[in-house]
Amino acid sequence: MSDSLGLLTAIYRDGRVYIGGKSYAAGTFAVHLLNQYYKKDTAARIAVFRQHNWNVQEQLAAGYLNETDFLKAGEEILAILKTLPKLKPFSSLDIAAEKQRITELFTQENAAAIQDYFCRRSTVAQQDQGAISLGILPPEYEKTFFGKCETLCATVLQILRFYDSIPEDMRRAFTQLRQFVSRLDEAEHFDEQHLLPLATEVFGKVAFPLNTEYIALPKRRNSRILVTARRMTFESYYSFVLTDFFEGLHYGHYPRRCEICGQYFLMQSARRQKYCSYGTAPELYHGEKISCRRYAIIQGKAERAKDNPLKAAYEKRCAAIRSEKSRGDDFDGICSSGAGYGKAPLGAGGGGRCLRCKGILQGLGASEALRRHGQKDEIIKMEVRPVTEELNETRRKQQALLERRMYHLDPAPPKLPPQEYIELYLAEKEGKYLLWYLHDREPMLNKLAQDACQRYSMAEHFADIKQAAVCGILAALQKYDPSIGVPFVSFQKQYISDTIEDYIRTAQSGMVTMTADTYPVMKRIMAIYHRNNDDCGNGGIPKIADEVEMDAKTVQRYIAIGALNERRADFCLQYDEDGDETGEDVSIDAASRPDKLYFREVLYAALYEAYDSLTYREQRTVAKHLGFCDTCWSTKKAVLINGEIEYRPIKPMIFEEISHSASRKSDKASERTFYAAMEKMRKHIETDADYRYIFG
Repeated sequence: MSDSLGLLTAIYRDGRVYIGGKSYAAGTFAVHLLNQYYKKDTAARIAVFRQHNWNVQEQLAAGYLNETDFLKAGEEILAILKTLPKLKPFSSLDIAAEKQRITELFTQENAAAIQDYFCRRSTVAQQDQGAISLGILPPEYEKTFFGKCETLCATVLQILRFYDSIPEDMRRAFTQLRQFVSRLDEAEHFDEQHLLPLATEVFGKVAFPLNTEYIALPKRRNSRILVTARRMTFESYYSFVLTDFFEGLHYGHYPRRCEICGQYFLMQSARRQKYCSYGTAPELYHGEKISCRRYAIIQGKAERAKDNPLKAAYEKRCAAIRSEKSRGDDFDGICSSGAGYGKAPLGAGGGGRCLRCKGILQGLGASEALRRHGQKDEIIKMEVRPVTEELNETRRKQQALLERRMYHLDPAPPKLPPQEYIELYLAEKEGKYLLWYLHDREPMLNKLAQDACQRYSMAEHFADIKQAAVCGILAALQKYDPSIGVPFVSFQKQYISDTIEDYIRTAQSGMVTMTADTYPVMKRIMAIYHRNNDDCGNGGIPKIADEVEMDAKTVQRYIAIGALNERRADFCLQYDEDGDETGEDVSIDAASRPDKLYFREVLYAALYEAYDSLTYREQRTVAKHLGFCDTCWSTKKAVLINGEIEYRPIKPMIFEEISHSASRKSDKASERTFYAAMEKMRKHIETDADYRYIFG
């Protein structure tokens, strides 16, 4: 817990703080203080034990010591150490060792030594000027004894000041941190550039003693690679909390307060998030605890979609679903667990398994689902306008931007060398390091995909080729060993090339698919064939056969296949009589049509927003009557039959059943709630600008 330089030591590196053998996000301890200050009277309990502490400090400053007060001061510090573990980071430190140190320091022997030191020092101070001028010291002066006692007094004073200042440090830091949180919304953006001026205004210019030492810290456990880190030793709790706050602020970490439960939480993004992700509402709902976010929805105070921490993950999953649908695949979309997280679209073909409810979403289009329940005309009345070229062009640009920023992270991760991302991932098996690496290398992935698209005339396959390259990176990670001394960016090249070629070999529409062994042979033969000006006569075939050491008949078959593949047409395009591209799809799968996909996505987004605008009771009533899960929108539920999970359809409930299950006074109450919710959804959809523009 302590050393000769101070009482609190921490190591800071790349937005992380290492203390007590554990690692935390910078800013964690500032947030903890905000939550702990009033909890169990932590500050008050510590403040009580300071009376003899003050006395001993004054006595040492005056040059004398009362033995009883000295021993009592040690007892007070031991009493503080019983409460201090409630406060981080002290809970992670070796409190037992600190108690032992305090016990050994505040003893009768040390008190007697300090008293003897003060007596001897007074005798030395009373020397006459003649003796002083000659450098003659009295026999009471012993250099070793004086040095030992001076060190002892300095150590005692340092410890007394540290523990004496903790209550005031807590109060001061808490007041300033709370003021900063209360003024957060004054900032235009929640990044360092906009939050730092506010922080400096609240905390002012603060100067405090701080010992900083630059040390070599292993990148990971048992790693031989060392990096530079800063080890700081603090002489007060306030200096530690303030340093933790500003270190976190530098990396985009800042505290916020949940508007429901009142707890503070650490933000690590620039969202204007209003509710915490781990707290529970102060009131029970139907006898059950619910999350702060769910409680806010019930109260009609739902968080804006763009500020919801689940939105990023939701959009990422939906983007993957849309990518699979655009290829016409019979995909199996996987939703992540968590309330309202990763809802699969109603029109998702093949269904998506939701890990929260273990259900499978039926492949029903929105219109079909509504028609089955006889509510189509009441909910949606639309007149589809013809797709314009301008609209198609806008969508193509948006899709292209999305594909090029597929692995983009916001906010951006810490900027490190690519090799360091990989070594951190291999050491800690943390997926975030791989995501950081893909974010950093995305320009390279885009260039590889673009080159392949141009080389093989596969413009519509940009996203798939890019993901094939990522598969190559993952394959390389399985074989890579940092100890060989080869950078990963070089090691991965062959794996990326192989996976891209394998995708092209199997995915080119109109192409005769070959095996992984025969495909390189065909490429080599075709390269020689083109080098000879596509000449099969005058002994061209035998020459090629001799060069590749194959018989002429086999070579001729390879050339025929290669020529067929080079004359292919892209599966996603069709050409009119003039040779111009048309917007029609040669596939019979409607999911490949850009116009239909776009219409569906607009409709899904409008439906999600409309449904989320309902109260908790309205959502439950609509879900039960239409027969789907109100959390993930699945139309199936998991049932355990003979030890195995089977998926059964969620049966729609009549209004009387819904009223009875919710203990409502009238059987008509649920019916009124349902139709009121339908009307609310209809009005909400009509106010959606994108929906009005597309559907009128």
